[in-house]
Amino acid sequence: MEPAQRRRLHTAHVSTFTFTALPGKRQAVPNIFKEWDAAEQAASVGFERSLLLTSNHDADRFTAIVFWDTTENYNKNSERPETNAWYKKFRATIASDPEWFDGAITLDTASR
Repeated sequence: MEPAQRRRLHTAHVSTFTFTALPGKRQAVPNIFKEWDAAEQAASVGFERSLLLTSNHDADRFTAIVFWDTTENYNKNSERPETNAWYKKFRATIASDPEWFDGAITLDTASR
């Protein structure tokens, strides 16, 4: 089994959030995610991977997908003051509160 496949098997919690950037703030969105990556990723116990997707139909529309090893670690990270500070910066770049979805992987398929 490849290392990436092993990592996926340990993921117990996936969070997605969909949102629209404020006018003129589209580039601020990936920048603020890079800022979290550089400053907070190491301190975020259980963080495994994140993806930031841009809509093919609206360049200001995004979905973020974040993989955590457990829901407990996801919740602990959510309660960190540093996470709250990052979220406030992020929220200032988007038009409204994100649409959140928290769940577990039911099926994971890949090309053979």
